[in-house]
Parts: sequence; C-alpha cells; structure tokens
Amino acid sequence: MKPVITLITLGLGVFSAFASPYELNYPDTQQIPTSKGRSTGSITLTGKTGSQTLAVDQNADHLLYHKVFTAPFVVTPGETVSASVGYTGNWMNAYVYIDYDNDGVFNPETEAVTYSNLNGQNSAGETNASSNTMAMPSFVIPEDINTGVYRIRFKVDWNSIDPGGNTTSNNTIIQNEGSITDAMLMVCNDKEDVTLIVNGEDGRLVQPDKQALPKTVEALNSIIFKGLPDIGQHLESVRVEYGYPEAEVKFDNISTFTYMVEGAEVFRNEGVIPSYAIVGNNVMVTPVFADGEFVDPIEKDGYRLVWNDEFNLPDGTSADMVNNWQTPSRMDATWRRFVTDRDDLREIHNGRVVLAAKINDGANPDITSEWITGALESATKFNYTYGYTEARLHCHYVAGTFPAYWMMPEDQSAGWPLCGEIDIWEAADGPKRSWHTIHGPWNRNGGSISSGALPIDYSKPIVYGLEWTPDYLEWFIDGESVYKVEKSHDRIGDERWVFDKPFFIRINQSIGDGSWAGKGNPLVVYTTEFDYVRVYQKEGQQNEGGKTYSIDYFEQTNIENIESVSENSDAVSYFDLQGRAVKNPKLAGVYIERNNKQTRKFVSR
Repeated sequence: MKPVITLITLGLGVFSAFASPYELNYPDTQQIPTSKGRSTGSITLTGKTGSQTLAVDQNADHLLYHKVFTAPFVVTPGETVSASVGYTGNWMNAYVYIDYDNDGVFNPETEAVTYSNLNGQNSAGETNASSNTMAMPSFVIPEDINTGVYRIRFKVDWNSIDPGGNTTSNNTIIQNEGSITDAMLMVCNDKEDVTLIVNGEDGRLVQPDKQALPKTVEALNSIIFKGLPDIGQHLESVRVEYGYPEAEVKFDNISTFTYMVEGAEVFRNEGVIPSYAIVGNNVMVTPVFADGEFVDPIEKDGYRLVWNDEFNLPDGTSADMVNNWQTPSRMDATWRRFVTDRDDLREIHNGRVVLAAKINDGANPDITSEWITGALESATKFNYTYGYTEARLHCHYVAGTFPAYWMMPEDQSAGWPLCGEIDIWEAADGPKRSWHTIHGPWNRNGGSISSGALPIDYSKPIVYGLEWTPDYLEWFIDGESVYKVEKSHDRIGDERWVFDKPFFIRINQSIGDGSWAGKGNPLVVYTTEFDYVRVYQKEGQQNEGGKTYSIDYFEQTNIENIESVSENSDAVSYFDLQGRAVKNPKLAGVYIERNNKQTRKFVSR
C-alpha cells in the first residue's frame, strides 16, 4: 500500500501545481544556484525494450526546468517499469509523475507513479533506512491505458510530493538545487502489427540473410538490416519515422518522432532499428546511400579488423556464447563474487548486449547469493597480442554500480596482480568519473598505475579504446587520447613490463562492496549496454580466434542492348522482365534500365 499523501504547498506559491497545462511553482526560466554542486544529467526508463535514456545536462544551463521531447519513452499496458535519474550530488530524492488522464495536470495523489522518499517512506510504502536516496521502486503501467502519447515528469527535490517543486520556506527546490524535467511517454500495444514502408531512391535494405525486409512486423521488435549499395557507394544513414500521427495532441505534446541510425550505429553497411522506434500503424524507413565505399575509420595506419561482436541478434536472445564469449567463473573477487550463468543477465536488446546486476530473484534455487550479475569473457574463444581494441557502451550510472571493460592474460600462473591486468574502462566512485588502470609487479606484492578519475558524461553512449604496442599502452575516449603509460615508466622498465603476451577481453556489470564502489541498492537493476567490441591489428601481430571480413555490394553484369519496354522509361529507373515499373531493385535479379538489360548480383569485398 502506498503511504497517504498530504500535499502542503507553502512559501512562494507563484504558480499553482494544479493549474493547466503542466505549470510549475516557479517560472520555467528559473535558474538554480550551484554552490552544492547538484545537477541532473539524464533520465532513464527501463522495461521490456531495455533502458531508454534522455540527456538533460542541467549543469550546462543551471535551469530548474527542462523539456526533453527529442524522443519518447516507449512502454506497454501492464508493463513493469523502473525509473532512474543520472544525478550528481547528495541529499536529494527522486519523483516520477505520469498524466494518465491527459488533462494537463500531474495529480500527486493518483499520478505520482514512483518516488524514493516522502516522510521516510518510498512509493511502495517501504521505510527507508536512509531518506537520502534517489532509488525508486518499480511501477506498473495500467492495463487499461489507451495507446497514445502522455506527459511524464521526473523531479529531483527534497521530501516533497508537489509536482511543481517544493516551496517550503528554507527548503525550496531552488535552494536545494533540484530539477524538473518533462518528457513524452508513448504507450504502444506490443501485440499489434506495424506496416514497414521503405522509401528512397536507393532503398536497398534487406535482412542479414539478404531476403527482403518484411512488409509487416511486430511492434516493439528491433529490425536488423543490411544495406546493399552499388559498388562505389556505402550506406550512410537510415531515417525512421514512427508514432501516432492520428492521436489527439494536447498541451504542446508530440505524437510522432524521428530516429536516425547513423554514425557508429551503421557499421559495414549494417545496423539495427531499435524496438522503441517500431511503434505506430506505419513506420517509414528511408535509407541514404552516399558516394564512396565504406571505410572503417580505425582501419588506417595498417590496422585491420580481426575480431568483433556487434551484438546484432534478435531481441531477447543471449550473447553469442558459442563463438565469442564464455562466462567467467565465480570467485571471491569483488567484481565476480556474484557472476551467474543466466542468459537474462547478458541479453540482447536493440543490437546491444545488456549486462545486468540485480538482487537475486530466487528463480534458480541452486543460486543462493544475495545478488546475481552478468559478465562475458573471450578466453578460449579469442586472444591477441598487440593491437587496438574499442567498445561503444552506455553505462546507466546509479550509485553502487561497478561495470568494466578490461583485459587479462591467458597465462595467469604468476597470480594476480603480478601476471598483469589492463583496465580499459571502469566506473565506480562517481556519476561523472571514468578510470583507466594497469596492474602488475610494480613492487613485491604488485601495484597499480592509473589515470585517476577522468570526467565523463554517462548520459550517452561513449567509445573507449586502447592501443597496445610493445612499448606503450594508450587510452582513448571518443577517439581522443586521454592517458598513456610507456614501458620506460620509472616503476616498470623491461623486467616488469608484463604486457607482451596474449590477453583476452572481459566485459561485466557488477556492484560494489562498499569500499571503492558503493554497495548496491536492492531497488535498482544495474545495467551497462555494450553496442560493440572490436579488435584491430597490424600485419605480423598475433591472435587466436581471429576472423576474415567482407562487405556485400550490388554489381551489374551481362548488360545487353534491347528495345525500350515503356514509353515512360525516362521517368522510371527500372523495369522487371514483365515490364512492371520497379522504383529501384532491392534484390538480386534481372532488370531493365533504360534500353539495357542488366543482371544484378551480390559481390563481397
């Protein structure tokens, strides 16, 4: 049972929280002080489509109020959802409201869907051991809610259910440097079918097996696609338009949205349309092909891709445990004390593997640990000596999280840490800090050399990279060098440089033990999403388990001069052999272009 809510608004009261539409207790241009160093960086909803995060960046403008309408959170009726706020600072609480009746007002008695603290209790009626918490209980979207668009509000405040912000004298949301952020919530029936319409003059998008994309797809299921450009071109981006254009729109809400698959989301002419963009009666997909064949930006200076995992598998499947990964064994070390061989802790969503850590749900009676956590390693599948590796990942930072992307040697006979360890990235002791470290025999019992905490923005995916040579290790964030350790370091030297042997890759999501990383909160499901992991090497550098790669293109051959089959041939690019107009040939086959018959086939390079 939820605690009884009594709303008392004192102090300024300039605006009424019950006025319409969505008004605040302060002007929407109100700035907050910065002396306490508190700020909101992102808001997140996590459900069956995975974690959806929207950037806020309150620290950039110091405004109390933000509207983030670039994309909606997508949920389904009856779904259990959890919410979190990417937040810097202490001594605050979090609140979430949904305007279920679409009347332009957040009713705190019926539409405060979850909160971390109100007079010592959270929204589930649980007494807080400490009221200074941002962790909110999960909540359920009503079964009888209509599909469409709703307003959702995230508030960071202190012990106040008022959706317009605390106005209590000497304890206002302004004085406490809180925040209010409004976003769109799109409710979709995941049992409905969606019509997929592919547009564009170069609309050659197919499935990974090169079959045509289906005309009808299930809602909220991601689509893995392959672009098939002509030789001399590459797939640059895919524009996806989705939503409910027919829905009644109120109070400057938005019912249709655009999602762009571009940049790092398109690799070797392949990519994924995320499940939360497969929403509405019709989804319009427009690929854009550009001149110039695909060029991997890392494949330069002699580097070539030798091993990778793009995690482009159907939603709900596990990571590739046959070819690429295995589960690390459980040991007493902090990061691996709860490692569990469960597929739902390493599950694919939207072309990313979501590694999770959560309180033990008791689903496996043989697992008796307090927590269960997900981890993958390439040991026995792939290792390498020297090269460049990078991963694009999104850490959904909540206090207590302890994820990492790192490497260990195949030969650990010297024991840890004397055998060596390379930490490409870790998050542990703060919401805007990343760590980059090596461990080795720097003294009798081992030691570490570290970058220290570097500033980072966890509201978005980030690319972390490491170049490893016989003489140095160099770390990169989004392509920029941030740290370097050379063999000539005064604590290392030739005799203590242990980075000259095969290493394998680990990625994991754990929780802290209360020392460096804080203890985990049982209300939180901790997640980090890995979009890809790749390894590049130069000629002569060694690996075990490496692969050879090619890219598919269209090529036209067997061109014959024949009579025109249509008076409109100047207006239509292609015809099939039955004389029917074809806007563009999406599959291999025989077509007529102007007065030429051409056979189009796939070739690999």
